Amino acid sequence: MNCLFSNVMTFPNVTEDKQDMNTGSTLIRNDKTGGFLTCAPLWAQKCGNMNYPRGLCADIKSNFQISKTFSPAVQRCGSYMDLVIVLDGSNSIWPWEPVQNFLKKLTGSLDIGPEKTQVSIVQYGEDVRFEFKLNTYKTTAEVEQIAAKITQKQGTETNTARGINFAREYAFSPQNGGRPKATKVMVVVTDGESHDSANLPQAIIECEKEHIVRFGIAVLGYYNREGINPDNLIKEIKSIASDPKEKHFFNVSSEVALIEIASALRERIIGIEGTSNKNEESFLLEMAQVGFSAHFVPSQDLLMLGAVGAYDWAGTTVHKSSDKITIFAKKVFQDILQDRNDSSYLDIRYNATFDMSLKSSHATSRALFQTNHMREIQNDISVDKVQKCNTFGFYVNEKTDIVSPLSLRLDYAAQNTEVGPSLDAHTTRSKEFFIPFSKDCGDDEECITDLAIKVHSNIPNNSNYIVSSKKQQMIINVETENKKENAFNAKVIVHFSDNIFFASAENSDCSEVNSTSVSCDIGSPFLKGGDKISFDINFDFNVNKPRRDTYVRLFAKSESNENPETDFDNKENVIFTVQYDTEILFSRTTNKHFYEITSKTLVNKTRPPLDQIGPEYVITLIVNTGHFPIQTTYVTVNIPVSTKKDNRLLYLVDVTQSNNIICDAKLDTLDITNYHSTTFNKESFRSFSDLNCDNVKCENFLCTINNLKMNNQYTIKIVMRIWMDTFINADFQRITLTSSAQIDTRNPLLIINSNTLTMPVEISRPMKEEVPTGVIVGSVIGGLLVLLALIAALWKLGFFKRKYNKLEKDEEDNENNGDQDAEEE
Repeated sequence: MNCLFSNVMTFPNVTEDKQDMNTGSTLIRNDKTGGFLTCAPLWAQKCGNMNYPRGLCADIKSNFQISKTFSPAVQRCGSYMDLVIVLDGSNSIWPWEPVQNFLKKLTGSLDIGPEKTQVSIVQYGEDVRFEFKLNTYKTTAEVEQIAAKITQKQGTETNTARGINFAREYAFSPQNGGRPKATKVMVVVTDGESHDSANLPQAIIECEKEHIVRFGIAVLGYYNREGINPDNLIKEIKSIASDPKEKHFFNVSSEVALIEIASALRERIIGIEGTSNKNEESFLLEMAQVGFSAHFVPSQDLLMLGAVGAYDWAGTTVHKSSDKITIFAKKVFQDILQDRNDSSYLDIRYNATFDMSLKSSHATSRALFQTNHMREIQNDISVDKVQKCNTFGFYVNEKTDIVSPLSLRLDYAAQNTEVGPSLDAHTTRSKEFFIPFSKDCGDDEECITDLAIKVHSNIPNNSNYIVSSKKQQMIINVETENKKENAFNAKVIVHFSDNIFFASAENSDCSEVNSTSVSCDIGSPFLKGGDKISFDINFDFNVNKPRRDTYVRLFAKSESNENPETDFDNKENVIFTVQYDTEILFSRTTNKHFYEITSKTLVNKTRPPLDQIGPEYVITLIVNTGHFPIQTTYVTVNIPVSTKKDNRLLYLVDVTQSNNIICDAKLDTLDITNYHSTTFNKESFRSFSDLNCDNVKCENFLCTINNLKMNNQYTIKIVMRIWMDTFINADFQRITLTSSAQIDTRNPLLIINSNTLTMPVEISRPMKEEVPTGVIVGSVIGGLLVLLALIAALWKLGFFKRKYNKLEKDEEDNENNGDQDAEEE
């Protein structure tokens, strides 16, 4: 039966655990339908990591087909909550893309649905707006897609109290999808102290009244970029977060680091007890096991089901008719069973509470009952002459103190005192017990441990790492192993240089000891012998405190003893050097890239006025700063001013610059406006393709840029004249005249990529029109060769022979005619 129906018996919209559900352990015939009823009392509803055996039954038709399934004890899980994210969208949040990535990762990890978790996002600055409401989207995929595309609201003010009040009043309201029985959770994400901080205390009080659980996230990116002390911001966001602060407060070094806490935040959110109905009767049905027994009452068309685990194993019955299901409340069921005329029973109601003794110094309980995940449990018991015991499971919630025993206080009082037995008037109404911790360290009760630690970093040891806005994170994976007996309160202590700071940790609870050290719990209350634990610790580089030598030193320790000969592997170091990419972009523009000298240009033997030296040549140097804070940079400009024969090339006329820039350029050094004779020597440039500081004389000047601001632009405009007389008199056809500039911070820690610029201008002159002598000689020789070739061809064809034969024949005819004439005489 278990194999036949286990796979097909299911309950809609519920996460199930069908392992060992015992289908068929209850089986009765249904005469009305001709089929039968089968139940699986150990069918479990899965809520988070917990399985609750509610019990599941199914009506089976005569053809062995399931008619319907039902589980009267099914309840909403703890994920039945309304989550509202209150997001700071003011101008100081930058860049925005990491915020979108954080929202996508957080919402994508939640189980979202109308009967599960609902999510709304409101964004605030000077005022507040809905991005979407609780009932706008129904699935995780929808919310994740929209959250990743939310645009920044922007604004010059950060009115956090207004954002919180808006969320409390409107986001959780039924009109906008709020569910009265859902757990209310608010996540506040901001990067600055609120402008309406005077209203924050009252806003938090109102949230407490409405039982809104609050998480506070402080984004320190703006404060770190501007070098502002973040203590006041952290204090304010901690005041927003619910107690205990260490569970509800986060701070990240930058917007980019937000995504690193998304997983931890999600775990804290889903860890909130979100049972929708807080009354005792519904909560104590988790272990009901409905269907443990069953009975049909045909005359009343009624099905009776036993629920032995209900109300902490006090048990109850479930009546199912055609139109309704009735679960008898605990008190009603007990009244039915109890024989009120039997005076041998005494009903007692008791409360059991952890850490409520006057001897306990804990403000909150270290232990919670498994049944309700609370420090207190209430139950009723009927006492007679037979000894009775109730068993309750519990777990330790706060594990830092494993030396002091847990205190358990029991308060009890008799019920229904009008009839039956009663308690003696002098009997105490409370008792206190202590539950000690067991060390499990052998007969000697002394734990000898052997901790070993290994680390893997994204930055290799002894390397040189270049920090930039895209490479600002350091991730260290820490593996710790306990090779011997239990290590109580095992920790990894991390010390690091002040140019990095702790951002977050995954799979371990890490807390800051001070600004350069962190303590990470790896065994609370203990790391068991033979166990290994691995976690990641994330650091961000503090660009406001640049330094070359960087280190992270890790040390594993515990309150157990360790022999000195085994502590050599308790520590690991990550040591490397750092340089910082300033992200400065150095560029230039010019008004000319080439210039042509025409044949009409005249040589002036005396020094001309400024506007007659030659064409104006203007270079503009542009310095764009990035996200790295820099105090001062230096720009050196090199200008070719004359040749080796002292013919002038470029003449510096003017330099203008942005604010905060000081240049030591010497302008108009020849006082060109006054009359002064100058000469130009004939010179050949044909052996050069480029005139630059390697082959001509150069002059340079320095510009100092002070108090640079991030993401800003600075310009230096250089105005020069090209000395045309030099090029008119020189022998060349085409040549390049090149100036250059370099930018430097004079700090070996700071790097500027592409820190050198060249500014070439090409100068050319037109080709002469006369035909070169070589061309003429070549043409004559070529013509003669063609003529000789033509004569040879005619000779070969017999042209000259035919002419010769004709001449001979004409000569013979003339001779014959002469002889004939002589004879006639």
